[in-house]
Amino acid sequence: MSDGKMVMYSREDVIDAMCEEINMMNVQAGIANGLKMEEINQAVSQMQPELHRVNGLIYDKLQSIGVIS
Repeated sequence: MSDGKMVMYSREDVIDAMCEEINMMNVQAGIANGLKMEEINQAVSQMQPELHRVNGLIYDKLQSIGVIS
């Protein structure tokens, strides 16, 4: 966006970005807590459906109050 142009992202793009950030945070927390990568990856994988659902709800709320157009 350095050229001043507004970039529009789809709902799914935004939700994916939100999930990606949370996934990275969860991996870092798992490592900090001494979990094995296999355990971390399994936990992150298992939480994806709910994570996408919740982030979708957050996106929809932000859109309904005008934060996201």
